[in-house]
Amino acid sequence: SVQTRVRQKVATMDVGFAGIIATYACTQIAITLPVILIPMIAADPFAPDALAFSTPVNSAVFVGQIVSISSLGAGIGKVVNGFVCKAIGGRVAGSVYMVGLALFSLLLSTTSSIHGYAIAGMEFCASIMWTASSVLMANKYEHDPPRFTAAITALSLASTSGTLIAKTFGGVLLTMFHWRQVCLFATCAALVGSAILFLLVREGPIESNIKNETRKMQLKLGPGSKTGTLVPSKDVKSESFIEGMTSSISAVLANPMYWLLGFAHFCLFIVRSSDKVLGTFIFDATNLPRNLCGPLTTSVTLGFIGGLVSGKKIQQLESAEEKQQFVAKRFVFAVISAIGLAVCANANIIGLAGEYGLMGQYGLAGSITILSGLLAASVGFQFYQFPPKFSTTFGPNKAVYISLTDALGFLLLSPFWSSMSSIVASNGNGWTISWLIVASFLALGGAITVNWLPTILRLEPEGKRR
Repeated sequence: SVQTRVRQKVATMDVGFAGIIATYACTQIAITLPVILIPMIAADPFAPDALAFSTPVNSAVFVGQIVSISSLGAGIGKVVNGFVCKAIGGRVAGSVYMVGLALFSLLLSTTSSIHGYAIAGMEFCASIMWTASSVLMANKYEHDPPRFTAAITALSLASTSGTLIAKTFGGVLLTMFHWRQVCLFATCAALVGSAILFLLVREGPIESNIKNETRKMQLKLGPGSKTGTLVPSKDVKSESFIEGMTSSISAVLANPMYWLLGFAHFCLFIVRSSDKVLGTFIFDATNLPRNLCGPLTTSVTLGFIGGLVSGKKIQQLESAEEKQQFVAKRFVFAVISAIGLAVCANANIIGLAGEYGLMGQYGLAGSITILSGLLAASVGFQFYQFPPKFSTTFGPNKAVYISLTDALGFLLLSPFWSSMSSIVASNGNGWTISWLIVASFLALGGAITVNWLPTILRLEPEGKRR
């Protein structure tokens, strides 16, 4: 019977696996909700008891400051949290950091002045969860590579699912609750994730006995990475934790390709983080209700999914030249999409189109949504797949390379979005200028990526590249 089959599946279910997946989904829900709340926070940043002292807030400056500070928090987290996870284990680190995520979310729901720092704290705590979850999966499936690959894919799907749930239902919640109350849902999601991880998941033998092992294992990791590989590194039994960390970081930073390709990855990171400013841009361009603007940023999430799927075609291409042309076309589409967003931001062009009945308020919002989705789809594959591909250059320091590459991206995002907010605030065509700057960075990052693609994909030795 159906009931019997259900009971059998429940009895044989891998509770630990399900717990890790559920925890990561909760993480994404908690960290994504502030993204759709940003336009609402900009309109009403003050706590009820601070209204008497409130002053007008420029939305563009406010949002730019939030994105700048939060990116800094994520960047710092990427530098240090991987080593924290390595030291105390994925289960403990993840559970503790999820509680921290909940506390920062609670702070966001009550603060009148430090919204950026609250979101930065949330980003810092969330930055450990991919590493923690992946290490726990590695401990479970070290001796079963197919299941380990499937587990990493499931984590990626959990990430996407959590993001879509937050953006979809978050918009619905905003129609029923104040944004500060919606923050509490993020707090609850983080606490639920922490409880699930601590109560249902157990450490594997690798992690719990790591101090007694004669070798260390390193995991190829990255936020949103689709694959993971465990490889033995050199025997570091006599090497202290600090010495090992310092030597790994030095080995990565001393390679010039880290800085060159790290900058190219930062250019893609601009698109990945654009959903944090997209809601405010849609509001400024269309004057739609703010509670509708945040959920429209779902286009970026869906775009990255589409980019990952469509980018797999590169595997069917044989020559390096064909692969370079394939990637170059994607960057051309990205640049065109960014220029399209710049056109949507130009009041003169949109006003002229409106006079002829070619573009209304909702038509403009739809155009921005479509263009932002196409922009994300054009860079999604490169963003997620190329750092892991090139990480094989760094041997046992693969995980450190990917972590530091993400850290570099986040740390460069902080001054970038701060500068963009200043441009928007000081110029009537600030959004147009900002999107054109984004297009310029994408063109530069694309040129670097295409030129060095054979090296990134390990198609030929690095020394043979011009």
